Amino acid sequence: MSNISITTLEIFPPEIFLEIFSYMNGYDNYKSFYGLNHRLSTLILTYGMKYIDLSKITVNESRKMISTINCSHVNNLILSDEYYDEQIDRILDNSCFPLKSMVSLNALTLDSIGLYTMYTIAHQHFQLDNLKTLIISFRSDLCVEKVSTMYREELTLSFTPINYDDLNSYEWEDLIEKYLLKLKQFTLYIIPFENEMDIAQALIEDDFLQNQFWLDRKTKIEIIDGESIDNDDMETKIMIKFSI
Repeated sequence: MSNISITTLEIFPPEIFLEIFSYMNGYDNYKSFYGLNHRLSTLILTYGMKYIDLSKITVNESRKMISTINCSHVNNLILSDEYYDEQIDRILDNSCFPLKSMVSLNALTLDSIGLYTMYTIAHQHFQLDNLKTLIISFRSDLCVEKVSTMYREELTLSFTPINYDDLNSYEWEDLIEKYLLKLKQFTLYIIPFENEMDIAQALIEDDFLQNQFWLDRKTKIEIIDGESIDNDDMETKIMIKFSI
């Protein structure tokens, strides 16, 4: 009789798989384990999709995985046009892949993008309330120069900060003076958390209105009813704005 002992994946507790998943790209988790059995498929869809790097994956394969997983579990997403041209445009197309379903996304990287992709990003309405980090790298210095020219006169942003201390007026000043020297109109809408409007307004005014850069531009800080900005957006915002 043989004394060979055979160990199967099924005997491992869930904690072992969670540890394995934490070291792997979500796409690799999906390709390696999804569909092997019901237990592993459930673990993958629930815990194995927090970090997804699709930079070297074809658009069709990416869409196939995205259509299967629960996008609300994704925390970190990396896309790139370096290996497959227009991957970012085709994956972020709202008709195929609603980015808004990634409600837990806090880091998004868009690598090697060109001007057309930048135009797509700028004209799609993405609302990622939990996004903390956005990294965009261009495929050439020419793209950087062109984008700087395209968006140098007017800039409008809207977001909900995790920490109001992160709204550092000097960092915004540094961004404008380095990359947007010809900026004529700047509008920043801050969407405070519930019941924090007064606190947020006081902190923002104390920061921005003590900075000579913003005082020189006669910066206005006002509470704006959402209806006056966009009929589809009823949220009340704090507006930081200057026009020169």
